[in-house]
Order: sequence, then structure tokens, then C-alpha cells
Amino acid sequence: MPNVMKFETLSTAKQSEWIDRLFSRLWAMYGNKFSQMWAGQDMADVKATWRDYLADLSPDEIRSGVDACKTRDWPPTLPEFVKLCRPAIDYERAFYDAQQQLHKRKTGEDVWPSAALYWAAVEIGGDLQNAAYGNIAKRWQKAVDDAVKAVKTGEKPNRDRKSTRLNSS
Repeated sequence: MPNVMKFETLSTAKQSEWIDRLFSRLWAMYGNKFSQMWAGQDMADVKATWRDYLADLSPDEIRSGVDACKTRDWPPTLPEFVKLCRPAIDYERAFYDAQQQLHKRKTGEDVWPSAALYWAAVEIGGDLQNAAYGNIAKRWQKAVDDAVKAVKTGEKPNRDRKSTRLNSS
């Protein structure tokens, strides 16, 4: 069973490199707004705290957090950044996205926004196309939650969603 790489599996030097790069990006995006957040603080302690809190995230999740910052006027605090890395799931939107991708799958034009969404759709099967969201909402939410967990633990494969079309098995 493949493992999904976590930030904590990187060497301390690599983690520090990532944190330095993250802080450089956030400073470049926010300028003084970002640097003023840490005025009077020991930056080594600040970065160590960020490194500890980000340990459970994957590098892809950290990239997602940085991408999410592009639409924010103010730099995030550490708890806000973690939420940006792992945003709450909008189950209803995910349901309609999955329906759309299943429809496109018939012509080979499906592009899944995440492997977990694909695996949730596989779990629900034909009901995804035939049932209204309200009728299977609880079942759909469980399928999505289970798929997210399965992809994170390596139980289900995770694909580069931008370049690899997922194939049903």
C-alpha cells in the first residue's frame, strides 16, 4: 500500500527549506502586512511553530494553502493557513461536480478535481446520476469522507489531477 508523503517525513533541513520558501512567498505576496505580524518575535521560534503545525500536511496541501492566499487581502495566521490548506468540503457542490464528470466520462472528457471525488463517485455508482442530492446526501457525504481518508492513507491511488485522467477499475 503506497504512502502519501507528509511534510513531517522530510528531513529537518528540507522542512526548514519549505518554511523559508513559504515565508518568502507570503512576504512577497503581502509585504509589510506579513512582516508586521512578526514584529518583535523571534523568527526562528515562529518558523519552528509553523513547521510543527504543518507537519501533518502533505506538500500538495501546503501548495493549496499558498494558492488560496492569492485571493486574500491579509496574510493568514497559522490556524487560518492550516484551514486554507485543508478547506472544508462543500458536499453538495462536490456532488454536482461528480455528476458533471460522470457525464463527461461517457465521451472521455472527464477531468476530476480530486482523486477522492472520483473514488466517492465510484462508491455511489449509478445513484449519483439517478438520485437528487437531497435523497442521498448522507450517503454521499460518507462516501466522500471515506474516499478522502482512503486517498490520504494510500488505500486508494492519488493521481495528479491536472495531468492524469483517472480510469475506472
